[in-house]
Amino acid sequence: MHGVVVIARVDRVDGEEQQRTQADFLILVLGKDRIGLRIVNRLNGVTVKPPVNGFDSMMDGSPEKIRQSISAIQNESSRYNIGAVLRKINVPTFALKVAREAEIDRFSIKKNGSDKISGIETWELKFQEKRSPTLVHGGLGESLLSSGSLWIEPGTGRILAAPASQ
Repeated sequence: MHGVVVIARVDRVDGEEQQRTQADFLILVLGKDRIGLRIVNRLNGVTVKPPVNGFDSMMDGSPEKIRQSISAIQNESSRYNIGAVLRKINVPTFALKVAREAEIDRFSIKKNGSDKISGIETWELKFQEKRSPTLVHGGLGESLLSSGSLWIEPGTGRILAAPASQ
């Protein structure tokens, strides 16, 4: 069994679309940034063809080759996005961008109750992006406002769940 399993759901006017991906996941630290990269191995239980450029492609390269490898992996990963969105960041850490100090002003956040996750008391915090430029863009480059929930442990601020944003 490989890495991370993510169930993504997009609500639509005409219904709901859902898929399950199983992927290898890597967090790459470049300067102050952390880049989440996924390579999907299975889609809805079916093995998918592995990409030509895997994680190994960036290990012994120049900075330019590493940037090209990151871009290739992100482009490949975006093939498994749901909905008419242009994002190369559809990885389990995407919703965590909301919690970054540099991004927090672009969102309205409100407590929406509490729940237990793995026996730990959490608060559900609903977020809604307020303005452009947005974190997610449509196929024509248009800004798309993100919304979703984060479940945090109130005493520590630790994020225990962050499903795919909408």
